[in-house]
Amino acid sequence: MIVIYPLANDQRHHARIVIRHFTDTLAHDLIQNPVINSTAHKLVAKDKADEVNLNWYGKCSNLHGHNYKIFVTVQGDIQENGMILNFVKIKDVVREKIIKVYDHVMINDLIDEIPTAENMCLVFWKLLDDAFLDLNVSLYELKLYETENSCVTLRR
Repeated sequence: MIVIYPLANDQRHHARIVIRHFTDTLAHDLIQNPVINSTAHKLVAKDKADEVNLNWYGKCSNLHGHNYKIFVTVQGDIQENGMILNFVKIKDVVREKIIKVYDHVMINDLIDEIPTAENMCLVFWKLLDDAFLDLNVSLYELKLYETENSCVTLRR
């Protein structure tokens, strides 16, 4: 399921990774702060005329950029060490799979899909899901903020 919604002023957040583990009555939250900075893209369907792209995507059919922010929620069991997953491992996964690849680049050159926030969220999900499964946790939710008011949420 993909949910798209604008945020009210009092709901704006800094970028975070949130890990939640739910037991019968308790939720554990762990927070980190990765951001994809200054990533460029343009929304164009290559097989469509310029007029169609302009009609579909408006000014976003021109080259422009965003400072994307991501929230990653993973789910798992609290281990013998008292953690679901070490902060460092979470930060490393996001840095290796997302930040190092998509920071300060032209996204159109890296993904086959039209680089809408929805499609980017799907691409990032696939990259993170396998990596977190290798660490014995599952990706539960991924939020991608294109602007401070526009967010796409993908949830298991």
